[in-house]
Amino acid sequence: RWPSYPVFCTLGPHSRRGHATMEGRVVSGVTHHPNGPAEPGQLVFLEAAASCLGYHAAMMRTVWVGASIPAWLKEAEALICEALDAIMAAMTPGTLASECDRIGRAILSRRTFPATQKARCGYSIGHGFTPDWSDAAFSMVATQEGALEAGMTLHIIPWLQTPHGAVGISETAVVTAGGGVCLTGNLPRAIRLVPPAEFDPESPGLTASPLSPASG
Repeated sequence: RWPSYPVFCTLGPHSRRGHATMEGRVVSGVTHHPNGPAEPGQLVFLEAAASCLGYHAAMMRTVWVGASIPAWLKEAEALICEALDAIMAAMTPGTLASECDRIGRAILSRRTFPATQKARCGYSIGHGFTPDWSDAAFSMVATQEGALEAGMTLHIIPWLQTPHGAVGISETAVVTAGGGVCLTGNLPRAIRLVPPAEFDPESPGLTASPLSPASG
């Protein structure tokens, strides 16, 4: 079946919204800050899900369009992947959802670059209906009093919002006695580097309407 959400592909600071579109934006290898000068390099945030009989498994990945991946982005990748692994290791029956959130935030708090971590470190996902693939109001947040149960499926999202945009690396996992079992396969988590030269400004489909300084 069709997933309950479309594939999300967003650029630069605009991507901090997560569920946004590319309308009016161009993959250019340049970040246009809303209240500052342009900088070389551009984040591309991706989120997509597979759907089988209405049951979903989602994941986020990130691309950097530029000459090389900056040190702060390498640090973000390492912390997010560490948080993902730590949260999934804690996903056993009886573990409080709030404890999973605490584990993820403690790791992300070690960052040495400007960033925030929005809302939650994970949420239940499953038999979703448009326009949402979440199947219940169960989240990994400090205020969630519920405990994990065997067979629960959650989208683990310790993503970060930076001045350049969203850095998202996520997995969907199921709760088992041995910890979370990943359902989104072994797709590489590493942030992919794409040189700006790979994007031909004359190629249909790679460009949109002119990019304004406030567009990201």
